[in-house]
Parts: sequence; structure tokens; C-alpha cells
Amino acid sequence: MLSGKVPIPNNADVTIIGGGIVGCESALLLQQHKNRVTVEMLPEAALGLENLHRTRLLAELAEGNIKIHTSTRVLSVKETNIIVCQKDNGSEIIVNSDFTILAMGQKSTGSNLVQKIKEKGYDVTVIGDALVPATFGKATKDGYLAATRI
Repeated sequence: MLSGKVPIPNNADVTIIGGGIVGCESALLLQQHKNRVTVEMLPEAALGLENLHRTRLLAELAEGNIKIHTSTRVLSVKETNIIVCQKDNGSEIIVNSDFTILAMGQKSTGSNLVQKIKEKGYDVTVIGDALVPATFGKATKDGYLAATRI
């Protein structure tokens, strides 16, 4: 959807499975297209984002009437709805959903490239999301520390 390969729906019920940064920012984009958006999954929305930006993002989600179900687990995805379970009490919630978007995290890649560079005899320090998906602040700190070791 974000790449433009899949058109953004208009005036639909959209559920985003995954309440991380990408899931929450996608929710804002979808809401701008007059969609009714629900985000579900994590114990808290937009974890890992720096506090100042997280506070603003959560305010924008609230202003956009985006529903957030925290600490839930998807039980089933059907044609017109998704059923999620509250982790704390086991109660089920039925969420109307014309479209479902998966925003369930990222993983680092490139270990093969790093290994090949090391095999050529070069020193390599992997930082930022190439090491482990993290925050901008952590990536900046890792970059600074790597530079001081040169």
C-alpha cells in the first residue's frame, strides 16, 4: 500500500494488524482517505518511537478517531471482519473489516553481504536497522560510537 502498488481504499473499514510505528502511520494515511481504521495487537501503540514524536502520533490517531485495541491477538480473518481476543481476559472483539493490512514488524537483512565483506579482509561494523530494527536515536548513537572507533 505505501509503495503505491496497491491502491489506497476510500470510505472503507480497514484493520491494521500491528500497532507499531508503520502500522500507526499507515492508519493516519488511511484515515485521510475517509476510511474507518482500527489498529490492533501490541500492548501499547507506536512503541519504539521517540517520546516527542510518539506523543504527537498518538494525538493524531485520537483526533482521527482511529480505534486502537491493545494487547490483542488475531483469532481469525474473514471476508467482512476480523475476530481478536483480549489477552488479559480472553474476551473476543469483532472488528468490521473490508481490508486488512499487515504491519507486523521488520527484520534486519544483509548478513550475507556483511560476511562477504569480512571474507575480503575488511572490518565491518553493522549499525542501525541493518543490525536490529530500532529507533532513530539508537541508530544515531550506534553510528556515532562506530565512527569513534575508526
